Amino acid sequence: MKHLVENNIVDIDGQILGFGRAMTDGVFNAAIYDVIVHLGFQKQGIAKQSCFEMVTEVNQQIVCQYFSIKFLKIA
Repeated sequence: MKHLVENNIVDIDGQILGFGRAMTDGVFNAAIYDVIVHLGFQKQGIAKQSCFEMVTEVNQQIVCQYFSIKFLKIA
């Protein structure tokens, strides 16, 4: 069974302020792990935004996998 993992790093000018990790089986179960925000930047909505972005990305991955949609990454 393939697992989808989404990592979310929040940074400003290269300084990491927070980190989060989400994992799903791509079908039914999903969970968010390790949502961490630097003490000096807490209570500013960074964790909430990080969680929102991870859930959005995981949902997109599941939909794309279900419908066999592939995107080209252009640098």
